[in-house]
Amino acid sequence: FSHGTMRGLRSDASVTLTTGVNFASISGSNTESLFKTKAGIWLAFDNDVDVIESPVAGDIYDRVYITGNLDYPQITSTLALNNVYKLGLPRPSAPNVTLSPTTSANVATETPVSRAYLITHVTSFGEESAPSLVTTGDIVDVHTDQTVTINVGATPSGRPYGSIRVYRTDDDGVFRFLVQKPASGDTFTDTSPDSSLGEEVPSTDWIAPNEAMIGLTAMPNGITAGFFDNTLCFSEAYLPHAWPEAYQLTTAYPIVGLSATDTGLIVLTEGKPYIVQGADPAGMVMNELDIAQSCLSKKSIVDMGGSVIYSSPDGLVGISQSGSKVLTEQIFTKTQWDDYSPSTVRGFRLEDRYVGFSDRSSGNPVGFILDPRGGQNSFCTVNQSLNYVAGFNDLETDALYLVRSNSTVVNFTGGTGYSSAQFYSKHFFTKRPINFGVCQVAFGEDLGG
Repeated sequence: FSHGTMRGLRSDASVTLTTGVNFASISGSNTESLFKTKAGIWLAFDNDVDVIESPVAGDIYDRVYITGNLDYPQITSTLALNNVYKLGLPRPSAPNVTLSPTTSANVATETPVSRAYLITHVTSFGEESAPSLVTTGDIVDVHTDQTVTINVGATPSGRPYGSIRVYRTDDDGVFRFLVQKPASGDTFTDTSPDSSLGEEVPSTDWIAPNEAMIGLTAMPNGITAGFFDNTLCFSEAYLPHAWPEAYQLTTAYPIVGLSATDTGLIVLTEGKPYIVQGADPAGMVMNELDIAQSCLSKKSIVDMGGSVIYSSPDGLVGISQSGSKVLTEQIFTKTQWDDYSPSTVRGFRLEDRYVGFSDRSSGNPVGFILDPRGGQNSFCTVNQSLNYVAGFNDLETDALYLVRSNSTVVNFTGGTGYSSAQFYSKHFFTKRPINFGVCQVAFGEDLGG
């Protein structure tokens, strides 16, 4: 229903999409997730995953980050899609530091300088790990007649490491950059004065995300969010490989999914939803929303621009800056909504409308469209014999691409013709019995329907 007229949806248009990634065939019957990068590369997955691109503007590595039904969060590059790595970097082992000679001849005549060294591993993407740990045994007292030799071992396999950064304490005990070495390792003598030391080590709290973290979501200011169980996680700004534990928040209920909006991050749970707001990952504030509607399906969560819509036990719920409500409460009852199997709803955005598909409990799969701007005239069903299992709303082409369960890919409503439509009106009653002599039905393109 648009512009005061009624017409059938435009028919689907079959399309052929190409991909070079080995996660799944883009037209495979097992495809569960679909994503298009800014460079126009289509990625298909045989699991329910969340994908974001690098928050760094003009990222020369074209990095892509993935979480979901995987062994752990992942990172890859569209420049080499077959190379998939575990997201985040492990903390390296401390370097081996030795003094020569081991005993100074000046022990009785001078006060030594206490030093400690640590290292970080850096990938070819420029991502830096958390620093190696420093214990009491790693601190050396250096006299003027002694030299310090540092052995930096090679980086381990499993990551695209490019270099090793070495940090040393200054007079105030702050670790500052000393030198950068190749990933293959090196042994060198430290003769640098404190005045030549560089920046303070930046990655003290940069740990890898929890291996169970899913729901990867891009937020404003380069912040990335994810979750596991009832723990909400945030990355350092513009650094999706660094997830300090101090940035974690806890909800009262297990988290189902996330959605970023212009007002903050909506956190949907098995209980009440939350909204999280803040410009710095270290200062996020979380508030519970006053609507008792849990989220039944992670795949039903759709960012509609100024609002978020998801499937709840009582219908489709909308959360926006103006408030939260069940959008379909005037359209059907809870019993009628149950027939749609709300826990199986898969939602997508088509312009300003919510397009949903579910595995109907009473028969064939069902599709429906909700226009949140309208009232009772905002909901219609889509009759279909094939189920849609994955999709992607391409804002660049203003098209919704869907993957059917029979492996075909279509541009939903992208065809030239219109499908047939049925309209069921309510019952109309006259004030008194009337015997109509003539009934006229007007239709046609010139009338917009």
